[in-house]
Amino acid sequence: MNKKERINLIRELESELAYGRFIHTLNVASTAANLAMCYDFDIDKAETAGLLHDCAKCMNLGKMLKICEKAGLELSEIEKKSGSLLHSKAGAELAQSKYGVKDEDILNAIRYHTTGRPGMSLLEKIIFTADYIWARQERKWIP
Repeated sequence: MNKKERINLIRELESELAYGRFIHTLNVASTAANLAMCYDFDIDKAETAGLLHDCAKCMNLGKMLKICEKAGLELSEIEKKSGSLLHSKAGAELAQSKYGVKDEDILNAIRYHTTGRPGMSLLEKIIFTADYIWARQERKWIP
């Protein structure tokens, strides 16, 4: 993604996400880029996955369900009732259909950033960890 595309993506996310979620997204993307640098991984891929990891988080559960159903995803009964779990699967689909992400590693990093999975790729671990760091930190700031 070139600089102009990245700026446009950030502006679009700013308009679609709640303010706190947008700030969280920027923090996760920055931390992911820093972790990628530490582990000699593609910084742009890490930043892109970080920017998009919560792209569906502010949607209502019904809209997330429609996105997942349209994509033909298998969902557990627990996922169908929890936006906290469902947003990662819906987000991966949204990243592909709306934002044009084709890279499976980026899509999987978005898809598994909440739950993790056995055999995670380095990028999946980077996004999982960056998100966890900021989720823990934000709990200290937000009552």
